[in-house]
Amino acid sequence: MISMYIYVCPFSHLLPSSLLFLLLAISYLKYVYRSRCKLQGFVLSVLLLSFFNLLLFTELV
Repeated sequence: MISMYIYVCPFSHLLPSSLLFLLLAISYLKYVYRSRCKLQGFVLSVLLLSFFNLLLFTELV
């Protein structure tokens, strides 16, 4: 997950913050899918996606 952030970070001034957050959320979901705590990962992924929707809504307004 951190390696993807380092890869995206130099281009962060070109991307909107919501797109950067979406890339981070996708990498986190891949990490959670590989982990053993499926229920905790599911709850955290739902929270991440709802936070992303909030960010996207605030950028559109």
